[in-house]
Amino acid sequence: AQLFERFAARYAHLGYPRSPSMTAREYVANLVAKDAPRLEVAREVLGAYEAVRFAGAAPNVEQVQQLTRRIGAVRAP
Repeated sequence: AQLFERFAARYAHLGYPRSPSMTAREYVANLVAKDAPRLEVAREVLGAYEAVRFAGAAPNVEQVQQLTRRIGAVRAP
């Protein structure tokens, strides 16, 4: 959940805020509809979030570290 919150905060900083009523999937769909930058990162973060949240997968530390770096590298178009 922390990774997704970091991701949402980064995109909000870039002008793509998340409504409190949006699910994670709805938020990413909204980013796609708005043609936000680096959508592949958004999709990967969503996949990792859903795997942990809904499938009970253990967080992969290496994947979390890699996605954290990639989130930090997202820039406005």
